Amino acid sequence: MQHRLQLAGQRPISNVVDISNYVMLEVGQPNHTFDYDLLRQRADGYADGGPVRIVTRLARDGERLTTLDGTERTLRPNQIMVTDPAGSLSVGGVMGGRDSEIGAETLEAAAWEPRSIRRTQRQLGVHTEAGFRFSRGVHPSQALLGARRAAELLRLHAGGTIAEGIVDHYPQPAPDVTVDFDLGYLRHLSGLDLGAEETADLLRRLDFEAEPADDTGKLSVTVPDHRLDIKGPHDLVEEVCRIYGFDRIPSTVLSDVLPPQRGNREQSFEDRVKDTFADLGLQEVVSYRLTTPEAEAKLLLEEAEPPPYVRLANPSTQDRVVSLGAGSRGLEQPLRGPACPVRGRPRVPGAGRRFAARGAAVGRRRAHWSASCRPLAGARRPRRLLRLLRRQGSGRDGPGSPRSDGRVRRARGALGGNRLPCRTHRHCPARGRPGTGRHAR
Repeated sequence: MQHRLQLAGQRPISNVVDISNYVMLEVGQPNHTFDYDLLRQRADGYADGGPVRIVTRLARDGERLTTLDGTERTLRPNQIMVTDPAGSLSVGGVMGGRDSEIGAETLEAAAWEPRSIRRTQRQLGVHTEAGFRFSRGVHPSQALLGARRAAELLRLHAGGTIAEGIVDHYPQPAPDVTVDFDLGYLRHLSGLDLGAEETADLLRRLDFEAEPADDTGKLSVTVPDHRLDIKGPHDLVEEVCRIYGFDRIPSTVLSDVLPPQRGNREQSFEDRVKDTFADLGLQEVVSYRLTTPEAEAKLLLEEAEPPPYVRLANPSTQDRVVSLGAGSRGLEQPLRGPACPVRGRPRVPGAGRRFAARGAAVGRRRAHWSASCRPLAGARRPRRLLRLLRRQGSGRDGPGSPRSDGRVRRARGALGGNRLPCRTHRHCPARGRPGTGRHAR
C-alpha cells in the first residue's frame, strides 16, 4: 500500500492515514479519521456521559482554527466547519484540525457542495487532494462506500474493530439519472449501426443499467451514481464509441449538402491588413486581453492620458487585473522576457478586442488614425501606411474608386502636414518645409 501511494505521489505517514489516502484514490471518496478518545473527552466537557455530537455549520466571522499543517487560519462566514459543542474540529471538505489528530479512530465520510469547497480553498490558500475532488463533485452515495472500504482496511491492516451500525444522515437522496437513448441518434451521430441488445451490453460493462424502453428502438439507461459527467444521450454515444472502439467506426461520405459560403467583410479586412503588414516586414504578435495599468503606461507618451480600464473583480493573477481599453495597445507583454520573438527594434502590429466600461464615452465613435498624435505602427515609414491604405482597396472599394482614392489623398495630406503621428523629427517627410506647423511628439 505504501508503494502504491508513493507511485501516486502520496507520502506514507502511518497505517491509519495511509488507509484514508488509499481509499480516496481507490474509490474517489475522501474521508477523515477522528480521534474518538479526544472526541469522548471533549463530550464529557459539554455533556458528561452523554453522546459525542458532531455538527456542521458555517464559520463565524473571524473564527480561528489551527489545521493539520500547523497554520492558524482565520475563517469567513461562508466557509463550512465540522465542529462539536466544545469548538471547531476541521474545515469541511478541505483539511482537518490539529485538535482532531489520529488516535483511536472514528471514520467520517461526507459529501460537500463543490462551489463552497472551491471558494474555501481559494480564500484560505489551501489546496488538498480531498478539496480537489470535492470541488469537482463527488456523489453523496459514494460516502457510504468509502466509509465501508476504509473500515475494512483498518480491520485488516491496523487491528481495528468495526463497531456495529453506521450513523448516516442522508435526508434528501439524489434521484437516479435516467436517459432515453435513441439508437437512431447513435447512428446519426457516430455512424454505428448497432442493435439494442449489443448497445445495452456495451453500456452494462460500464455499470449502466440499460433496458429496452419500447419497440421504437430506444433504451432506458440508468446512470451509475459515480458518473456525474453523464448528462444526456450525447454522453452515452461517446461511451458506446469508446468501448466499441473508435478505430472500428466506419468511414462514411457526407450525405448532406454543404452550406453556401458567405463572405465576412470584417474578417477579410483584418486578414488583408495582417498580410500587408507581413509584406512590409512587420511581425504580428498576439497578446493577452488582460494587463495592468503599469504595464500599459510604458507604451504611452508622458503627456498622454491613460485610457479607462475595466477592472476585474476576481483576477486570476496579479498581472491580469484590467482589460484592455480603447486606446490601449497590449503590446508590452509579448515584447518582454527571454521568449520575445522579436530581436532589435520591434515593429509589431497586433489585432484584438478592446473593452470599455458601461456608460463611458470611449469606444462610441470610431477613431481615425490621422486624428491623433499618438504613436502609430508604421508612422516612421509613411510609405508603409500609403501602401496599406491602397492594399485595402478591393472589391467595392477597389483601387481607383472614389472612397479608395480619397482615403489615400487624406493619408498623403496627413503624412505631409502637421498631424504626422511620430515621436521625432528625423523621419518626418515634412522636415524642412516651411509652414508645416508644429510636429507631434
